[in-house]
Amino acid sequence: MKIKQIILFCFFVFSLPAVGQQPFSKELSLGISSGMTLSSIDFLPSMKQNSHWTYNGGATARFISGKHVGIQGELNFSQRGWNKRMANDSTYSRTLNYLEIPLLTHFYIGNKVRFIIHLGPKFSYLLSENANANFTPNNTREYKPIANKIDYGLCGGGGLELRTSALNYIIEGRYYYGLSDLFPNGRGHDFMRSANRNISVNFVVLYNILK
Repeated sequence: MKIKQIILFCFFVFSLPAVGQQPFSKELSLGISSGMTLSSIDFLPSMKQNSHWTYNGGATARFISGKHVGIQGELNFSQRGWNKRMANDSTYSRTLNYLEIPLLTHFYIGNKVRFIIHLGPKFSYLLSENANANFTPNNTREYKPIANKIDYGLCGGGGLELRTSALNYIIEGRYYYGLSDLFPNGRGHDFMRSANRNISVNFVVLYNILK
């Protein structure tokens, strides 16, 4: 009995390299994305905020270099910001328009239908901003002009991908955690923290160049 178990064990061990060497085809895809973002700013001291829905979309390039893993780069137009209503029914909203570049590691499981995960850094540059208020804001606290135009942080998310012979259709959700601040922070300033936080849902269509 022991000899049979040893033979089975050896067969299993020596068969692992053969499994890892199964044929694999690299993939290269290009496409576009469009979606909505639920934006907020992580202010400290904290400030009550209402839902602030904005738009995001852009171009996507993905290269899958190994089984279950690849890289994905994007060039997006992304709107962020915040929205608040005060006790006296005054309202104030601020929309920030960014050019952003996410550089993501792409993980997937499946074939025709895939579960996908994206993780990585995101770098952004503030192109413009606009504010809406039913009162005249002063030049203090969150009403000041944005001081830091460069934003960076970490993003991650997951979704489902439906693959066809020519096109891939993806629905994905992501969370972004900003590591930089909009305003100067610390002693002598209005805030200790003022970083972007948002959740987005996107629809993506990719064209298979290499498959």
